[in-house]
Amino acid sequence: MAAAARVALIGSGVLTLLLGLLVWTGRADWLIGIHGGLAFVLVFSLWTLAVVAVASRVSIAVVGSAVAWGLAAVVLGGAQEDLLTGGWHWTIQVLHLLVGVGVIGWGLVLSRLLHQGRPMQPRPTRPAGSTTRDGRAGRAGGAGTVGQREAAARFLAVKRVAVTGVSRTPAGHGANAVYQRLRERGYDVFAVNPNAERVEGDPCYPDLGSIPGGVGAVVIGTSPAAAPATVEQCVELGIGLVWMHRLYGAGSVSDDATRYGRDHGVMVIDGGCPLMFDPTGDPGHQLLRRMATATGKAPRRVEAGAEAITGGGPGQGPGQASQAPDLTGGQVDRGPGGGGDR
Repeated sequence: MAAAARVALIGSGVLTLLLGLLVWTGRADWLIGIHGGLAFVLVFSLWTLAVVAVASRVSIAVVGSAVAWGLAAVVLGGAQEDLLTGGWHWTIQVLHLLVGVGVIGWGLVLSRLLHQGRPMQPRPTRPAGSTTRDGRAGRAGGAGTVGQREAAARFLAVKRVAVTGVSRTPAGHGANAVYQRLRERGYDVFAVNPNAERVEGDPCYPDLGSIPGGVGAVVIGTSPAAAPATVEQCVELGIGLVWMHRLYGAGSVSDDATRYGRDHGVMVIDGGCPLMFDPTGDPGHQLLRRMATATGKAPRRVEAGAEAITGGGPGQGPGQASQAPDLTGGQVDRGPGGGGDR
């Protein structure tokens, strides 16, 4: 059923958009009936996928958002034809077109989640003593996975946070937005960029090891190529919480850095943004969280680091002394270069 609904969604969606553009010119009014029939098939296909997704345990929030887009398409279609004229008519037409594209997009999101076959299932825990894909021994005391919200809560519970990649030209840089919000919400936040002495009116540090007193968590806002060196430095300094920023595209996520960090007991959140969650969140970013989660740009579950469960440093088991930096004012050793690249 899902496969048939997906084919119907794509086929009717493409034809609906093409015919809609022809009708929009005012020279093909005879196509309105066909256009309306195809639009019905499009929305019905989306809602069929939504029903299958509910049965397959896809997140209710994702399914509800998809259903809402279909309902919006129906309402705007009726508004365009019957309710508003004059200057508003063009506004309704544009909104109708955009919502139609959104209906197709949400249908493809649901189809993708159904194709994965395990949208709500946690990744299996690697047994202690087993080997990773590159042949290294898995860490002892593995703690399984935690949900997206719990991972974010653990990260944001730390009040001393470094943000790498904070730029001297803040416009358009996600790292700067994260830095500003953390500062506004009362965090002790430190900018890391080896190419700047000051950013956002504050001192800037060339690497994590240069931050007086150290930090307990790091947001990576650099290019993915710089992320492995930063995560290696986190392991060296005993920093057990890392968040790689991503809203679209690759963002700052590096698969190599993610693997390395997790193999050494660091809880790595590979995607999304701290501003998507309280106490640093806002309504706009919380809406983006739903989209990023549905499209795979933010993880549904995160492998819990050993530090986050046992209280020890990265790679340590229960009862072992932590090697994490002193967060009360002591100086930590400098590690290898890292941080921002702008």
